[in-house]
Amino acid sequence: MFTVGHGRSKVPCVSSDTATAPLYHQTTTANPARRQEQVMRYTPDLHCVLKVENNCNKPFNIRGIFSSAGEIPQLYPYDTGIPGQFHYFVEYRHRGSVDQARQLKLGSSAGLIVYPIHSDQRLIKQFRSCKAYGPSPHLATKVEAAIWPTPADRPALPTHSSGGRGNFPASSSGFASSTPDYESSAKDSRDSAKRLTTNASKEAASNTAHITTTSDGSGNIDTADIFNPLTLDSRLLITIQGQEIIYDLAKSAEQDPKIIIELLRLSLSERGNWMIAGAHFRRIGQPRAAIDIMYAMLEVMVKNGFVEAKLKPVFLLLSGCELDMAISARNAGDLTASEQHYANVQMWLQKVYGTTAPVPGSIPSVGSSSPVQSKQAQPSQPRETDYGSPRGTVVERISGSKRKLEEAMPMERNVRRRNTGPTRAMKRFKEKRRYSNNNKENRRFNRT
Repeated sequence: MFTVGHGRSKVPCVSSDTATAPLYHQTTTANPARRQEQVMRYTPDLHCVLKVENNCNKPFNIRGIFSSAGEIPQLYPYDTGIPGQFHYFVEYRHRGSVDQARQLKLGSSAGLIVYPIHSDQRLIKQFRSCKAYGPSPHLATKVEAAIWPTPADRPALPTHSSGGRGNFPASSSGFASSTPDYESSAKDSRDSAKRLTTNASKEAASNTAHITTTSDGSGNIDTADIFNPLTLDSRLLITIQGQEIIYDLAKSAEQDPKIIIELLRLSLSERGNWMIAGAHFRRIGQPRAAIDIMYAMLEVMVKNGFVEAKLKPVFLLLSGCELDMAISARNAGDLTASEQHYANVQMWLQKVYGTTAPVPGSIPSVGSSSPVQSKQAQPSQPRETDYGSPRGTVVERISGSKRKLEEAMPMERNVRRRNTGPTRAMKRFKEKRRYSNNNKENRRFNRT
């Protein structure tokens, strides 16, 4: 091992014959005046990297927990996009530390799951994506142990201090800390409250978890997948007889929904595993199998006391499966089956959104494409009216009285017409009678 100057510090450089340590590629500058400063490009050994998943919605001091297995130069938090899940990539300096980390049994940190990444191409892509582009900025406020640099920062190199211990600046692209190990252990004792749960043994994994071994990922990978690290997860975390196993539906050769249903019932799985299984079968083009899984889930959840208001995601997935089957039946020419599936789609959607038709006034008008509403379309409301104040109460009472008077006005008009109609007719009759009497008297007078 030799050291090379880098700025103001010394950088340890490992020779190429060391197989268990990360590789450092060295290049020198062409300027003789700055020959002492050399640019180092750091390439980690994938056999020295672990992925730690924390799905218990509780932050842990990952560095403090896993530093007992060996020296950790870098720790990279990874954004899963799911609230309550914190994933990390832990990079050790030596390969032997990875085996020790997988065998850790700490009773105060339950809920942590450890995966080696060198045999899984998907995890390798996630690690390189996280290392190259960094995580989402909001992780810095949610994860106490995560320290993220600005986008302009570059991956920093571990520096060699006079005491022989590596110091890692906090501005590096991964998690770096220069605090001693005993401080991390003390912080871990305060934050951790459950024991550490590792993966099942290799025998159990070979019988239950379907994992395909790939290359070590030392070659080039497709950079098109790096920009979107989020993937559709088809893995089920199942607990059977106190042992946690991972069942990967995507890599399983068994695609019978009955076996999946019995497995979920036996493990007393929560709603999340049921939904993952149903969504997986719909995604691979088997909506009937997804419907069978959702029916079994409804049966189990109703027995456990769940109400329909908490099962709306199940109804939405069932409506989507029925819609897929309706489209398939329509394309096949079976109109009767297509109509039945469309009726089922309507039934499941009504369980989510209700069966009552909306009020006609609440439906927005689509006659005009302009986003600005006209003044005639806007409802007339009194300005500067606070209905919680005494003035607002008076205005509301006056408005109610005015509406009552307006409603009573036509009725009052009709009553007045009925009352004044006979009086006018009687007056006309009396006038005619008086006129006729006058004419009779005039005739008598003329005769005499």
